[in-house]
Amino acid sequence: TAWNETLLRLGANFRGSWNQGHAYRLVTANYLHANLIHLLSNIGALASFGLLVEKLLGPTRMITIYGVSTLAGAFASSFTDSLAVGASTGVFGLMAATLFVQTRHGNRLPNTVRIDRNSWIVLVAVNGALPLVIPNISWAGHAGGALAGLLVSGLVAAAPTSIDGRPA
Repeated sequence: TAWNETLLRLGANFRGSWNQGHAYRLVTANYLHANLIHLLSNIGALASFGLLVEKLLGPTRMITIYGVSTLAGAFASSFTDSLAVGASTGVFGLMAATLFVQTRHGNRLPNTVRIDRNSWIVLVAVNGALPLVIPNISWAGHAGGALAGLLVSGLVAAAPTSIDGRPA
């Protein structure tokens, strides 16, 4: 479609892009969105999980987890998707980081930053089902972002609680 061509001209990711000299798309695709609903849903999720991870780990670690997750998710999507855009790769990294910190440090976290088990089940079920019912959602991008978020949070959040009360 004409819109897909526009997204590609603006920097959308596509299958094999990094291997064809378009590695920059692993960054640019994360700032493009398919439509307003896509943009607003990612803004809402980023605000929720970004603020939560920032409270838990601080701004530098949150930005690190988000940045690595966006790159890893875009890289993963470049193996499967003919066109991929959106910030959800980083959002999934932040979700995974939240789950890691809560699992690792849950009993030391205040209730205001914990997500209960039933909410996690719903969150995982809904996000797992979305690529099955909505065309063009990048399951590989989401999985790559989540895996990167889990790994990076394991590196940056594994230390005991710091002076300011955040897991170090």
